[in-house]
Amino acid sequence: MEKVILVDIGHTRYHIWENGYIYHRETPPQLEGEIYYISVNPQGEEKFLQLNPSAINLEDKVNFFTLYDGLGIDRKMACKTIIDGVVIDAGTAITIDVMEKGIHNGGIIMAGLGQLQKLFQKISPKLEFPLEEIDFSHLPLNTREAVMWGTIGAVVKMIGEIRGSKPLYFTGGDGKFLQKIVG
Repeated sequence: MEKVILVDIGHTRYHIWENGYIYHRETPPQLEGEIYYISVNPQGEEKFLQLNPSAINLEDKVNFFTLYDGLGIDRKMACKTIIDGVVIDAGTAITIDVMEKGIHNGGIIMAGLGQLQKLFQKISPKLEFPLEEIDFSHLPLNTREAVMWGTIGAVVKMIGEIRGSKPLYFTGGDGKFLQKIVG
């Protein structure tokens, strides 16, 4: 039996599960084995299939009911195993989806933290700061804190509004970072 490989083709990276390990690539890998994938990136998918023509797209095989029109396969897969909770995928975009009793109740899409950072950098090089944890107990008293409030604060506030008392489930490249801040 061939080894099974799972691939999630995102907006900026390829996320690969192989032999119990997860690794990431910025360019499409050529893989050997029984390959299954999901994709939210048509151009990335095309490049991936040039190297892995026998890979099987799982999108049409996933059964996930929602009234949300246009819910991406990445969000479906992230929500599929959650009965009650809020799923936060913090990648290029940040999606926040609510699951109640195994039913998808809707969700939102926001710009990702990296995209917000780039936006501030375009406004002015003086607004370029690395993402770091911030103290939300007082108003910002310097530009670095003000930028952090404008990026991280907006996301944290939205999560708080949607969350209620539901448990949170984080995924995506900035998931661990947000989890530390939100708790």
